Amino acid sequence: MIFRRTRSVLFIAIIALLSCTAIGLTVAAVFLARIDAAWIAGELNRSVLADKRRVLKIDGALTVNLRPALGLELWQIALSEQDSEATFASLDRLRFSLQWWPLLSRRLVVDRLELDGLSVAGERDAQGRYNFADLLESQPGGKWTFDIASLQLTQGRLRWRDPEHAQGITLDEISLSSGRIANDGTPSGGRLALAARLRSPAAPQADVQLHASMQYTLDPARAHYGADDLALRLTGRLAEQPDVDIDLTARKLMVDSKPSGPSVRLQDLQLQARAAAIAAMSPVALSLAAPQLEFQDKQLRAATASMVLQAGSENANANTDANSTPMSLHGRLDTPIVADLAARSVQLDKLAAELTIVAAQKLARPVRLTLQGSARADLQQQQAAARLAGRLDGSQLAGWLDATGFSSAGAATIRFGLDVDRFNVDDYLRTTASPAASAGTSSDAVSSLPPGLDLQGELKVGNLQAAGVTARNLRLVFATRDGRLHMLTAPQ
Repeated sequence: MIFRRTRSVLFIAIIALLSCTAIGLTVAAVFLARIDAAWIAGELNRSVLADKRRVLKIDGALTVNLRPALGLELWQIALSEQDSEATFASLDRLRFSLQWWPLLSRRLVVDRLELDGLSVAGERDAQGRYNFADLLESQPGGKWTFDIASLQLTQGRLRWRDPEHAQGITLDEISLSSGRIANDGTPSGGRLALAARLRSPAAPQADVQLHASMQYTLDPARAHYGADDLALRLTGRLAEQPDVDIDLTARKLMVDSKPSGPSVRLQDLQLQARAAAIAAMSPVALSLAAPQLEFQDKQLRAATASMVLQAGSENANANTDANSTPMSLHGRLDTPIVADLAARSVQLDKLAAELTIVAAQKLARPVRLTLQGSARADLQQQQAAARLAGRLDGSQLAGWLDATGFSSAGAATIRFGLDVDRFNVDDYLRTTASPAASAGTSSDAVSSLPPGLDLQGELKVGNLQAAGVTARNLRLVFATRDGRLHMLTAPQ
C-alpha cells in the first residue's frame, strides 16, 4: 500500500514537473518571440559604446528560436568608426544558432553562421594605425572561446585604403563558405571556397574575378596552419592588359608562426599566366614550377625553379603571311633561387637558360640562344652582376655585366663585355629584303640616353660575316659621352 502511494506521488510529481517545464518553455518562447528589437539594440549599443567607443545600430527585425538550439536572426546592422559617426561595417542579415549549455562555460558553439551583405571599410593611416585595432583587443572578465561548425558569407564587400592606395582597393561580390573554425585549443579545418571581384582604380589598375579553394587546417595551439590542394584563379583586366588569366596551384601549403616571423613552405607550386597580347606578340603565356618553395627569416629559397615564357604563335615560321604574328619567342629558365626580402636581394647561383626567337618577316631562320652561369641583384645596395657563357646557334659566347646605381634615375653605371667566336649575319637576313631596307643607317653616336648614364663596354667577334664580307678579330668599344652613346672599332 505504501509502495503504491509512493509510486503515485512520484508519478504525479513527475507529471507536474513536466507540465511546469512545458509551461515555462512555452512562456519563455512567447516572451522571447515578443522581445522588442529596439530594446535589444539599445542594450547592445550601450555596451559597445562603453567598451569600444563605437555606435552599434540594429534597425531591422529580430527573430528568436529556442529549439533545438538558440537561433537568432538580425537585420540591418551597422557599426561606426571609433569616436565617429562614419560607418565602419554594415550587415544586411545575420543568422546563427547557439548551443545552450556551452554558454555556461563561456563557450560560443555555433552550428552555422550566415552573413549576408557584410560591408567593411578597412584603413591604415600614415602612422601605421589600423581602424579596427581596438576590435582585436581582449576584454576583461575572462576569455570567451568560439567553435563555428560552418560559415557562409554572401554579397560581401571589403574596401581597403592606406597611404600607398589613396583611391582604395575594393573586394566586392564576395562569396565565402568554410568548414569548422575554432579558437578553443583544438585543431579545426574543412573545405574553403571563395569568389570575389577585385578592383583597383590606381596603378596598377585591376578589375579581375577571383576564385580560390583549399582544404584547410587550423591549429592555433601549435601555431600551425596548412592547406591542401590550394587553387587560385584570377581573370580580367590587370595593369594595361585587358584579358589576363592567372592560375596558381599548390599541393600543400604549411605556415608556422614563430617569434622570429612566419615560416611558409609550398610543395609542388605551379603558376600559369596568360595574356591576350604584349607589344606585337600574341598570345603571351608564362609558367612557373617549383617542387619546394620556402620562406623563413625573411628569406625565400627554392632548390630549383623552372620558368617558361611563350610569346606569339608557337607555329610562327618562314611561311607566315603579312597578317600573321610578326614575332614569337620561347624562353626557359631553370635555376635555384635565394632571395632576401629584408635586404631586397636575389641570387641565381646556377642558372640555365634557353631562348628561341622567330621573326618570319624579318629573319630567314630562328635565333637560338643557350646560356649558363650566375646572376645576382641587390636593390638596397643598387648593385647587379651577371657572368654567363653559352652558344648562339653554332657559335660560342661568353659575357659579363656589372651595374651600380641603377635605382637612381639616369645615374646608373654599367660595365659589360661580350665575346663571340663567330657570327654570320647573312644566315639570318632574308635575301628578298631590299638593300635599303636591310642595310639601314649607321652612326657613331646615339642620342636620347638618360642624363648621367655611365656606360662602357666592348664586343669582340672572332669571325664576323655580313653582306658577303668577312672581318676577323673585330673589337667594338661602346661608351657614353655628353649624353650620347659612341661606338668605335679598336684592335684586339
